[in-house]
Amino acid sequence: MENFHLRRDNILKVVLSLLRAKQDQEWASRITNNKKIKFETSRVIDLLYHHLELYNLENEIIGKIPHLKINYENDIGKGCWDGLSERISSFIGIENKFKFEEVQTIKKTTGKLIDLVENYDKLILQLELNGFSKFYF
Repeated sequence: MENFHLRRDNILKVVLSLLRAKQDQEWASRITNNKKIKFETSRVIDLLYHHLELYNLENEIIGKIPHLKINYENDIGKGCWDGLSERISSFIGIENKFKFEEVQTIKKTTGKLIDLVENYDKLILQLELNGFSKFYF
């Protein structure tokens, strides 16, 4: 049996996406929404620590299982589909007959952190104080 592992490497994006979806009560959309949101920084930091712990546990478990890692940031999106289908086909040992003209992916939020977060300066300070500055986007 072939195993695939899809995940985001930037846990800050995971956390902000989760919090935004909970706030808007909308988990998927065909429309990009770039309105700024005020995030409760302590909640963001708590969730970052929680997700980091989960990622570490996940890495420990998944590292023991043969799998194909599919990265949300790099493997899914405009211009990536043919390369991804080739990797999947190769991994499962079949000829790649899939060619994508264009797959439309719409993300609820796009852009930089400063464009998404209303209380940007406060969040950046908390990220730096807690060692999460590497997750800026």
